[in-house]
Amino acid sequence: MKYTTTKCRNCGYATRIHESGVSKLELDMPIQICPACGNLILDTIKTEYEFMLESEREIFSSKNYENKSILGFIFSLFAGLFFLILGFIIGEETTTIPLWIVSAFLFYICIRNRVNYSKISKNKLIEQAIYASLKRTSNKNYVKFLEILYLENKIKRIFNPLKDKESYMKENVNLETLDYYKESMKVFDKFNNDFFNLYNDTSFII
Repeated sequence: MKYTTTKCRNCGYATRIHESGVSKLELDMPIQICPACGNLILDTIKTEYEFMLESEREIFSSKNYENKSILGFIFSLFAGLFFLILGFIIGEETTTIPLWIVSAFLFYICIRNRVNYSKISKNKLIEQAIYASLKRTSNKNYVKFLEILYLENKIKRIFNPLKDKESYMKENVNLETLDYYKESMKVFDKFNNDFFNLYNDTSFII
C-alpha cells in the first residue's frame, strides 16, 4: 500500500501525514494556504477540471464511479462467498475461523462500497465538484494564476476549456455552491494582489 506525505516547502508543515489511499489525481482547488506560515502551497495531486486531459476527466464521470462500484461490489461479494464456502468445506476450526473472518471482512467491504456509492450518487457529489471547479475556472485571472504556477514549477498542466461549458453550467445551475465557491476563492484572493511576484518564486510547490 502506498503512503503519501506532503509538506509546505517554506516551513515543513505536513498537509498529508503518511496517508494511505491518496489517489494520483484529485478534482479540487490546487492552491492552498499553509495553516502554519501562511505560505502559498501548490498541491500537485489536486487540479481543476479544465486543466485535466480528456482521459483524466473520464475518471471523474458518474458512469465511471458507477462501474467501479459495481465491479468492487461483485468482486467483494464473490470473494466473501468463496472464503465462506471454503471454510465449510475444510471444516477444521483452526482453519475455518480465520477464513470466516476474511469472509466477513469482504462482506463488510461489499456493503460499505454500496453505501458510499449511494451517498455519492444521491448527493451528486461528483457533479457538484465538477460544477464548483468550472465556476472557479470561469474566473480568467484565476486561470492565468494557475497557468503561471504550473509553468514556473514545470508541471504539464494546460488549460483546456470544456466544450459547451455555458450550456453545462445553465443545465446544472441547481448544483450551485455559492458559499463553497466564495470560501475556496478566498485563497486565490489572498495571493491575487501579489500575482506578479510569483514569477520567480518556486518555494510553494509540494
